[in-house]
Amino acid sequence: MIKALLVGILLSGIVASPAHSASSISAAKSVVSADEQAIRDARKAYNAALASRDSAAIAKYWQRDNCESIWANGVLTVGRDNIVARYTKTFDNRDFIWGIRTPHRVDVATDGRSYAAEVGTWKWKMRSSGHVVTYEGRYLAMWHRVDDTWRLQSDLYVETACTAGRAC
Repeated sequence: MIKALLVGILLSGIVASPAHSASSISAAKSVVSADEQAIRDARKAYNAALASRDSAAIAKYWQRDNCESIWANGVLTVGRDNIVARYTKTFDNRDFIWGIRTPHRVDVATDGRSYAAEVGTWKWKMRSSGHVVTYEGRYLAMWHRVDDTWRLQSDLYVETACTAGRAC
């Protein structure tokens, strides 16, 4: 729980700061390291798994132990098996249309530790009460390199917009 609060504090500082807008990030960072590219490639594959509703594919991006996700509704899900089960339940719901994460920045630790922070935007489409609802917002993902493979350790989603009138 403390870790989740720390992630929230970190996200509010990174995401809310005008100095970290998407345009200033892309202009300031033109060289992509191999580690950053590996994380971006993993995110691309993760998005493909979301599009194909493939929980097994999503599972391989989460580290086996010590991981957690805070969904946009504030629900904390702890453990890879529980995170994957939540995706499975979502994918089994006929009202789920699609979801995507778009990374805007990936910062890999430079002090020898095997951690990285990914900050971006997300969109999620669902059907609700006869409407198509689009939720969107910001996310922060913590990656951890385990045996030369980047795995998710935690992520946090904050909803900043909802479109669909009363369904929101």
